[in-house]
Amino acid sequence: MTKEPSLHVRLRLTHGVLQRIADKAGADVLHVKGPAVARELLDTRDIHDAEGSFERTETIHRNSSDADLLIRPEHVHRFLDEASRHGWIRKTSFSTSSAFGHAMNIFHPTLGNADVHRRFPGLAPEAFDELWRARTSTDLGHVPCPTPSVTAQRLLLLLHSARSGPHHPDTGRAWDRASVDERAGVLALARHLGAEIGVAAAVGDLEAFRDHPEYLLWKHFRDGNPSRLDEWRARWRAATTVGKKAAVVQGLLFFDPSLLEAELGHAPSHREVAQRTLLRWRRLIGELAARRTSTGGRA
Repeated sequence: MTKEPSLHVRLRLTHGVLQRIADKAGADVLHVKGPAVARELLDTRDIHDAEGSFERTETIHRNSSDADLLIRPEHVHRFLDEASRHGWIRKTSFSTSSAFGHAMNIFHPTLGNADVHRRFPGLAPEAFDELWRARTSTDLGHVPCPTPSVTAQRLLLLLHSARSGPHHPDTGRAWDRASVDERAGVLALARHLGAEIGVAAAVGDLEAFRDHPEYLLWKHFRDGNPSRLDEWRARWRAATTVGKKAAVVQGLLFFDPSLLEAELGHAPSHREVAQRTLLRWRRLIGELAARRTSTGGRA
């Protein structure tokens, strides 16, 4: 019986396949997180034999369940169209897949899931140009794949850590074990790319940004706050234009069928979408009522 490849091996192959698709589409993509992380940012462990003698130092792969790509924003559609021609299915949409509206999920029956990022939360919209200019390359699935510079990888890992709850290991990889000069490089790049609040959330300096529109949103995810009510409040405050606020309202009122399809494993019926929408509202109203009770009428 043929042995299934490990998840790490499969992800490396998936990155290689996605790069070939990007090449055919003429799309600029950067491979981020997972097996694309630079070796110098990974943990290691010493391996000893049965007698306790040192044998070798082994690199510990960064855990990941899917392949992550950051795509030049104006190339996203051409990449997705080419991916569709190679059997990839769009599972979620950009507008509803996260509070930051930054990524969507695509799925291949053989290769599994991939997250397609049109931007990275915490970075200015024009950041891709800078990341692309300073790119390096690593072989994934025997295919040369563009990756951000090591300094940029530190920054991206910190921004990911800030959105992933307290004590995320990426903070250790990207910041805690970094030298003074390496930290200075990250902070300089963060200032250049408008990512200061995200880095502050990751390294414990978020309170310096209390007046920032995105303060509550970063605080919500950094703290691992389970409250959906607080999340929607944070989304509303972070939306600084009428159009963005309208998108928040739409996302609150209408449950995205693609999210439900990813959960159920089949295209949801109108009834299933309506039921999930009502469930969301019951939960939000219940949370609001419980909070009013516990605070003497204040929400």
